[in-house]
Amino acid sequence: DLLVQGDVMRGGGNYPAAISAYQSLIDQAGPSPSGQDMPLKRAALYRLAQTYALDYNYAASADTWQKYFDVAGEDPRRVLALLQQANALQNNKNYAAAFLAFQAYRQAAPADDLLAPYVALTLAQGYRDAGQLALSVQEFKNVLAAPGLTNAMRALSAQQLAQVHSRTGDDAGAVLTYDAALQYAETSNTRSQLDLAAARALKELGRTDEAIVRLRRILANWTDGDAAPQAVEMLNTLAPKDFNYYYAGLTYYYTKQYGTANFWFQRYLKEQGTSDLAYYYSATSYEFASQQDVAIRQWTALIQNYPSSSKVTEARFERADDYHRLGQDAEAINQYQQLAADFPTSHWAEDGLFALARIYEDQKNWADAARQYEKTQAINPRGARAAEALAQAGLDRYRANDFNGARAVLERLDATYPGSVWKAEGLFWLAKTLQRQGKDAEAKSRFAQAFQAKPDDYYGMHALDKAQSTVPSGAERQSNFSVPTSFSGDVRVMEHWLRKWIQLPLLEDPQPLHRPVLLSQLKPVFADDLRLARGKLLIEVGMIKEGKAELKDISDKYKDDPLVQYQLSYVLRELGAWDVLIRAGYRIFYAAPEDDLNLTPEYEQRLVYPAPYAQIIVQEAQRNGIDPLLFYALTWQESQFDPTVTSAVGARGLGQVMPGTGQQIANALKLPNFQVADLYKPYVSVKFGAYYFGRQYNSFDQDYMMALAGYNGGPGNAAIWKAPDVDIAVENIRFQETRTYVRRIYQHYWYYRHLYGGEQF
Repeated sequence: DLLVQGDVMRGGGNYPAAISAYQSLIDQAGPSPSGQDMPLKRAALYRLAQTYALDYNYAASADTWQKYFDVAGEDPRRVLALLQQANALQNNKNYAAAFLAFQAYRQAAPADDLLAPYVALTLAQGYRDAGQLALSVQEFKNVLAAPGLTNAMRALSAQQLAQVHSRTGDDAGAVLTYDAALQYAETSNTRSQLDLAAARALKELGRTDEAIVRLRRILANWTDGDAAPQAVEMLNTLAPKDFNYYYAGLTYYYTKQYGTANFWFQRYLKEQGTSDLAYYYSATSYEFASQQDVAIRQWTALIQNYPSSSKVTEARFERADDYHRLGQDAEAINQYQQLAADFPTSHWAEDGLFALARIYEDQKNWADAARQYEKTQAINPRGARAAEALAQAGLDRYRANDFNGARAVLERLDATYPGSVWKAEGLFWLAKTLQRQGKDAEAKSRFAQAFQAKPDDYYGMHALDKAQSTVPSGAERQSNFSVPTSFSGDVRVMEHWLRKWIQLPLLEDPQPLHRPVLLSQLKPVFADDLRLARGKLLIEVGMIKEGKAELKDISDKYKDDPLVQYQLSYVLRELGAWDVLIRAGYRIFYAAPEDDLNLTPEYEQRLVYPAPYAQIIVQEAQRNGIDPLLFYALTWQESQFDPTVTSAVGARGLGQVMPGTGQQIANALKLPNFQVADLYKPYVSVKFGAYYFGRQYNSFDQDYMMALAGYNGGPGNAAIWKAPDVDIAVENIRFQETRTYVRRIYQHYWYYRHLYGGEQF
């Protein structure tokens, strides 16, 4: 029971509870167990060592592996244990012992060891960090000689080998190896870094002309890469006479260093010439730097000096927008109106009229805002934003309590643009308008039509909730709730559905299957793929990122094969590779004949919306007064249940908590010795995320939509957006990212309520 308990807790991300269970079993077995106690103790030690590693306690992991070896005997897991001990020792920077353990593993492993390239890579990195560079070079070469590696692993290995070559003074070898890495690099960022490193090596070799060619290639092809600013500085040093200040500015612009970008743009305009694009990017850089007054001067220069430029209409729109940002709304309104008069069919004119309406909205002048949107549609009824304009006009008339006007506009939207993407939104607000007019039966019908128009959309789902008088709060789940784990007959339905549209014979046996037939008969191209066995082994030995990369590579290779995705999904769920599972689930759906996920079998929907980490998510959600299924929806949006993920801005783990916020939460919860790496531990990230969201939830009086807005867009902004009608509050959200975030989580929540909460739709 303790072994099973530990396994459940470990699989659910609660490592301290798992460690406690395993240790209790070891203590019960005693120092000299007999009979069945010995294999139980052996299994507990094996799992305990693994769990310490998952918890980043590498010293305890290495010590526990040694205790395991003391009782391992002929345990078939002994060979893999050697590798895991070596990894623990190396992660604990005990290099000498780690190298011995790696060698012991190599001697014990089979000749065709699938993990050999990863062992070589880990050893190469260890030798490098320990300063044993000749041995490091040899191990990197062993990696690159191995068959069947992913492109990402080849690129990484070649890049790191080249870096070691440079450290040994072999710059010629470094250049050749960087070029080898370029063959496998899959992102522009990686390519720019490789070319920059090669340029540096060429410079050391005195091959300056070749270095300049590399640097110019970076600026021509990968201006937005991390290496681009360094390429600018190096190129300015090596070839100052031929140095183009415009491209230097563009490089810093794309890497969001706007002050430096404008330094180079201004030098270009003063010393090397002039162009409409230089003014354009200079003005935009000033905008991003919140220097609207200077940006206006740059836009004006572009408009006056290049009247035929394709950027003139955009420049006029942006100049008007900058006046608005400076608070000069009268001038902004004048310029928006003049833009629309001069270029009535331009999309910038449409955008200008929308911006003008937004000014009225900011002033809560809903009537004028609505009239402006209606004017936009009337000026260009076939414009890209014509249907959107009517949807916004209807909303603003609703805000103004002009329900007759709102109804007329929204009915016109439905009649004039029946296939529009704004149909569901328009019908939703039409139904709300009818409710305000006391026409409840007609409102219910319009809500149902909104759902039919777009059942997989926020407005469609929200409309169905309204039609069924469902108010999703999950209050009953904030105390007594557990995530269901078994679903009768579900797999049978899934396989029958798959067989129908991938043209396989239907099964005649009506009885539910204990093991699905399609999972018992793996497709040969999938069953024989070495990445499948290697990925499973890597995850078994705790190299989870590497294992998931192998399995993701399979999913990518067979992205258009729904049977492989289905068979892979079974493996992914068993291994806990949830983010890759979601990808596979979506790929099945994309290949399916259904347009809406909620029309597919529930098994398929649960591939896209799994419910892992149930114990800690339910516990922490309930501790903070949150519906666990709402917190599932939030966690799905934040990380897709990948505990190792780091965002572009540095948020970490399942809850995507920023390091600074993590320290504040640790202080509030009186948790000493907090380290940033703790955010990658599921039980920490979930605890911190639930605490932070719970504070938002309670501060907004259990209004979860505004709590979500506060979680993403900041509580101060959410307080401004809040309104008595939560649907209006969501429309008030001015940040597009936050508005999309709130709506998407509503969609995720809708599925979790249906799939795991027993709510029927």
